Amino acid sequence: MTESVRIGTRVTPEEAASLPASLARHLDGDEQLLGLFSTRLLKPALSHIAVSDRRVFGVDRSSMGSGGPTMALTASDIAACDVRKGGFGRPNVLSVRLRDGSTVDLGDIPPGDNAVLRRMIRDVSARAAPTRTRRFNSPPGWPPVPADWTPPPGWEPDPAWPPPPPDWEFWTETVSTVPVSSPVAVTATAEMEETAVTARGPGVEVKVPAVPSDIPLRAGSFSEGVDPNSLCPSFTLSSITLQSVSIGESTMSTWREQVPTSGSVELPPDPRALEGLGRNHSLETAVADLVDNSIDAGASQVLIRFVRVEGRLRALYVVDNGHGIPASKIDSAMTVGGRREYGTGDLGKFGLGLKAASFSQARSLTVISKALGSSAVGRRWLLDENRKGFHCDTVPTDFAEDEFSRDWGVEETSTGTVIRWDGVTGFPATDDQSRVERFISHTIGLLRSHLGLVFHRILEAGKAEISIDVEDVEADGPGPRIPVEALNPFGYTRSGRTGYPKELRARSGDVELAFKCYIWTPRSNLPQFKLPEGPEKRQGIYFYRRDRLLQAGGGWHGVHQTDRRLQLARVAVEIDDDIVGLFTMNPEKSRVNVGPQFTRLAEQAIAEDGTTFADYLKAAEQVFRESRKRSNERRKMAPLGKGIAPELRKAIEREIPFAEDEDPIDIRWKRFPDASFFEVDRERRTLWLNERYRPDTKGERRSVNDAPLLKALLYLVVEDLFRGEYHGVRDKDNIELYQEILTAAARSEQA
Repeated sequence: MTESVRIGTRVTPEEAASLPASLARHLDGDEQLLGLFSTRLLKPALSHIAVSDRRVFGVDRSSMGSGGPTMALTASDIAACDVRKGGFGRPNVLSVRLRDGSTVDLGDIPPGDNAVLRRMIRDVSARAAPTRTRRFNSPPGWPPVPADWTPPPGWEPDPAWPPPPPDWEFWTETVSTVPVSSPVAVTATAEMEETAVTARGPGVEVKVPAVPSDIPLRAGSFSEGVDPNSLCPSFTLSSITLQSVSIGESTMSTWREQVPTSGSVELPPDPRALEGLGRNHSLETAVADLVDNSIDAGASQVLIRFVRVEGRLRALYVVDNGHGIPASKIDSAMTVGGRREYGTGDLGKFGLGLKAASFSQARSLTVISKALGSSAVGRRWLLDENRKGFHCDTVPTDFAEDEFSRDWGVEETSTGTVIRWDGVTGFPATDDQSRVERFISHTIGLLRSHLGLVFHRILEAGKAEISIDVEDVEADGPGPRIPVEALNPFGYTRSGRTGYPKELRARSGDVELAFKCYIWTPRSNLPQFKLPEGPEKRQGIYFYRRDRLLQAGGGWHGVHQTDRRLQLARVAVEIDDDIVGLFTMNPEKSRVNVGPQFTRLAEQAIAEDGTTFADYLKAAEQVFRESRKRSNERRKMAPLGKGIAPELRKAIEREIPFAEDEDPIDIRWKRFPDASFFEVDRERRTLWLNERYRPDTKGERRSVNDAPLLKALLYLVVEDLFRGEYHGVRDKDNIELYQEILTAAARSEQA
């Protein structure tokens, strides 16, 4: 039984031996058990999850022998299986959603089993999913029709046919379930021949090359369409090569490494493909791509301008004072996928940046540029649903000169580039001033944060300045210019741990990689620590290419799992095109994918003092834990005396440490000459409460320990007023504040 069952990583040998046998007594006919995994769930109590080819079982190990599975879900009833976030301090839970809309929790699955179990449940439920068939139902006396027949447009029945009965249903729908094939038993025998090893099953014969005698082959099972390596680890084909599979009389051809060709056909892209470029861009990442081009062009100033006409946003500009694009190269620059020779310090790479960024945000892209000694030249791409080809519009020279000569407030504009977006899809389609202002304020905030983060090294080095303004066409000129300030994610004033940052290095062949490891000071309020989305999501590796930040943390890329306790850890890694095979960058330049060699290098990386990557992560976690420990050490408070029930006093003492060297505070009632709610009697160490506000006992005898909720709250609020030799100005102000509020509340309650 257990040889064909996938056993979870935390299932004990005793459980693996006993539970499948116990479950077998509850399986139907030829139903096959596929997997057994451990879990943790309190309600209902579950210790294991088992999966067969027809059902998903929840098992409580303690009651399995006598009562059977606690829960059984039919595979055809399962619509989805996924992980539900447990929230702060709670584990993530694997759950399934049934086709009736309800959800069933399967518990906290070990990390090593989660993906395997999820895939197994999805496979089984997909194979058992019901299918619906709709077919035409001919009335009595009408000719029969094929099962897939549908009346063509304009079809009418023959008048000679009898009329259908009243309320006749012309369409019927059937629901069926695809049967799940039972696993085919396969017996593998190692025949010591030079030709082949043969594995045989009912109607199945698998021939594989002879293998060395020290490679064991054991009996296993597999189902059609199910990965034998994921569901049946005891039967693996990873070390052998499939030559042929004979089923009955037919034979399938062998796999070949090279795919032959017999010619080629040119397939130009559909012109509408322009609309699909850059769909992973946001407004801020798209603008950042345009700023890349400005910096590559040697610009010292870059301006981003929103243009508003009659209250409505109409256009967005990105203007720079770089060296411009000569007339001889403007067409190449506007070609989709056009490549040019990039310098060693250039940020561009794919030849798609300008077009992809622009088409992701706007329906019209106009580029006007002026190189040294040349007139302004312009081109425009216009996205049109009726586009027939890749035709780029030529902008007249007089308009190009006028646009270039507008009041941009950029120094040295004898050369440079003006990029204009019209029909920006993200702009609010309204002239409501309040909505437009909110959009502008919010968007400028996003741009400042993103550009300040992405280009922080360039801004800090003074290589370029980036600013943003808004132009109202009806006004005399643009509004005030808002600078983009550097947002250095490593810019702390003091390291969170002595000795950091440290540089860890690793080499593999000709490839050397450096990891500069930082630990932030806990609970920092600096914006460069908080960053958009918060420090917990910004932990991890920060990839830079030529001083441009490509990815700002967000994970450890296989080196470690994201963990709340590692939110102080950030690592800077410099990448470039010469590190082949380690990295790939998406065209939006917002994400980096790493190869398996990157993880190996990180694990091998070491500092001069012997610190490894694991040591660094451990140190960052320790700093975080220590900061939490200090914050969780509660201040000692004066003990409670008379007026508090003993059980309440014990409950408070369990949560708050009492100062043993201080006298206790009594909380008691007495009659006041006025309407004040309370009185702090430091000499008698008593908090007096006004008898007139004492809760009514409805004829019962009053207890000195009454009103526990009120007294507990007052103790927490005024306990510090019993400290020190006298009441200072702040204490007196607090007493007056508490008195006013509590007296007003008590009067209101009695009204």
